Amino acid sequence: MALILGLTGALGFALGYWVYPCWQVAVQVAQVVAGIVQYPPESPYYLFSTKAWTLFHQICALFLSLGFSEKALSLCLSGVMGAISFQALGLAVFALSGHPFFACLFPLFIFTHIGPMMSGLTYDVMLLGSEETYGAIGLSLILLVISLLAAEQWRLSGLLLGIAPAVHPILGTWCNLVVGIYLMGYRRSLPASFRKGLPFLLMGYGVSTLSLAIHLGTLPARPPIPAEVTSTYFFQYIRYWDEHRRRFPLFSNDTLAIGLNLFMSFLWLFRLKDDLPRDARVLLASFAISGGLAAALTGIHWFPPERIPPFLLVLMPARLLNFNLLGFNVLLFGLLTRYRDDLWVLLNLSLLVVTMALAPWPPVIFWAKVLSCLALMWSVASRRLLAYKGQDLRLPVIRFYGALFILGSLFLLAHRSFYPVFFGRYSAAKLLVASLLSLTGISLFLFPQFLLPKGPAGPSGQGVWSRMAWVKMTAFFPWAVMAFTGIQAYGVPVLDRQQLIDFRSDPLFAEASKGKGLILNPPGLEMMQIRARRPVLLDGGKTDFLPYVPEAGPEMNRILRHVYGVDLFHPSAPHRGEQRASWYVDTKALWEHRTPEGGRWIKEQFGVTQVITKESWRLHLPEIIRSRGMVLYRIPEAK
Repeated sequence: MALILGLTGALGFALGYWVYPCWQVAVQVAQVVAGIVQYPPESPYYLFSTKAWTLFHQICALFLSLGFSEKALSLCLSGVMGAISFQALGLAVFALSGHPFFACLFPLFIFTHIGPMMSGLTYDVMLLGSEETYGAIGLSLILLVISLLAAEQWRLSGLLLGIAPAVHPILGTWCNLVVGIYLMGYRRSLPASFRKGLPFLLMGYGVSTLSLAIHLGTLPARPPIPAEVTSTYFFQYIRYWDEHRRRFPLFSNDTLAIGLNLFMSFLWLFRLKDDLPRDARVLLASFAISGGLAAALTGIHWFPPERIPPFLLVLMPARLLNFNLLGFNVLLFGLLTRYRDDLWVLLNLSLLVVTMALAPWPPVIFWAKVLSCLALMWSVASRRLLAYKGQDLRLPVIRFYGALFILGSLFLLAHRSFYPVFFGRYSAAKLLVASLLSLTGISLFLFPQFLLPKGPAGPSGQGVWSRMAWVKMTAFFPWAVMAFTGIQAYGVPVLDRQQLIDFRSDPLFAEASKGKGLILNPPGLEMMQIRARRPVLLDGGKTDFLPYVPEAGPEMNRILRHVYGVDLFHPSAPHRGEQRASWYVDTKALWEHRTPEGGRWIKEQFGVTQVITKESWRLHLPEIIRSRGMVLYRIPEAK
C-alpha cells in the first residue's frame, strides 16, 4: 500500500511540477488574504477573495507572508494536484485488480490517453495542469478517501475525510454525505478495526472547524445589501450565464459512460460480488450511491432557478456525476485486470490497450472503451450462465471477439492520418496493426472451431490454449502495456514552463508591479494579479464566482456594462455560455474604438490606471512596454 501511494504520488507530483505547471487561483486569492495585494472594499474580486473559504487560501497566505514566491507555491500546488490524482487512480485500481503493477501503471496510462483533463457534463474533470486548484484536487480527494476506505486505511481516510470540507466545501460536503450513507448502510459488516479511524476523523473535523473559525474571525465588515437585491443577481446569473448549473444533454458520451459505471457497479455489487474482495465493494457502493444521489438531484436544472433552494444550486449536484465519469475508467481497467487470468478478458484488454495507444483520437478511444466494457460484462456473465445452465457458449464468444478485432481495425483506419499512409506520426505502424487486427478478427469470426480443443471448456477459458501459452501471454502483457504507454506518452503535449512568468522574470510585469491603482485586462488574458502583484478590475471579465458572493452583483454589473459592454440583465445570446464566447470579439472592438477621454472616465470611475492587452489589440492610449505578445498601456491624467 505504501509502495503504491509512494510511486504514484511521486510520478504525479513530478508530472505536475515539471511537465504541467500552472498558476494557481488559490495562490492568487492568497495574495489578497495575506495583504500583499490590496483592493478597494467594493471590488467584486476582493469580496470573493475575502469571503471564499478554503484551507488552501490560509496555507498559501502564510507562506507568502514568510517570503515564498507565487511561482514556487504554484509549482508545489501543481505537483500536489498531480500527486493526489495519481494516488487516487492507482489505489482505486488496486482495490479492484489486486495487482500492484497495474495499480502503479494505470494513472500514467489513463493520463496519456485522456490527457490532463476531460470534459464533464457541466464541469471539466481535471487531473493536473489546471489553474482551478479547488476543483481538480477536490474531485481526486473524493476518490482517494474512498479508495483508502476500501484499503481499510482507517486513520488516513478518516483524517482526509474530516479535512475535505476545508479543501473544497462543496465537494467535501458531497464526499462526507456519500461516505456517511455507505457507512450507515454497511455498518453491520464493518470490521472492528474501523473504530481506529474515528479519532482521526474527529481530528480532521477539528482542523476544518478551526480553519472556518479563523476565516469567519477575519472577515472584513461590509455594508449590508438587501436580500432581494442579492437574490435577483443570483438567480439572474444562474438563469442566463452560469455554465456549471445548467441543463445538460441526456444522451451523450458522458451520460453513457456514467450509465455504464452505474450498471457495472450494481452488477458486481449484487450479482458478481463473490468475484471481488470486500474492499472493492466499498468502491462499487460509493459509485452507486454518488451516481444515484446526483442523478436524483440533477433534475433541479430543469426547473426555473427561482423555485430551487439557493443552497442546492450552490452545491451543483450535477458536478458529483464527474465522480462516476472518472470512475468509468477506473472500473473498466480495474475489472479487466482483475480477470486477467481469463483468456477472453485478456484478449479484450490487449485489444483495448493497442487501440488506445495507436489511435489517440477521442471518439475512437471512447467507443473502444464502451465496446470493451460491453465485452467484459458479456464475457463474465456468459461464463456464469454457462456454469449455471451447462451451455457451451465458446463459439459465439470467439466470434464476438473476432468482431471486436474487426471493429478495432476499422476505428484505426478511420483516423484521418491514415490517408497519407506513410506520412504523419505512427501512420505506417497503425496501418500494419490495423491489418493484423482485421486478419485476426476475420479468422476468429469465420473459423472459431480451430481454437476449441476436444473436451469441455473450463470456467475461465482454460482448454482453449495450453497452460504454457497462458503463462507466456500473461507474463508478456504487463510489459506490452508499459511499451504502448511509453509510445503514447511520447506524443502527449506538455505545457510551456515559460508561461510561469511574473514581475520577477518579465519586464512588462516588472513595470506593472511598480504602478498604483487597478489593472484592466481583457477576456482570454486572465491571472494578471498573480503575475504583476497588482489588483485587477475584474480579471478578464470573469464572473463565475458570482453565485458564491451575490452581494458583488451590483458592482460587477456596473463594471461589465461600462467597461466590457455586457449587461447581466440583458444577455446578448439566448443560451447560457454563448455570451462568454462572444466577449473576446466584442470587447476588442469596443476597446479599440474607445477614445482617450473614455479611458480617463474609466480611470475616474473605477480607479484603473493601466491596461494590459494582447499585442494584436490597438488602443488609443500611451504605450509603456511590450513583451511576450502583450502590451502595457497607461491611462493619462485629465488635461
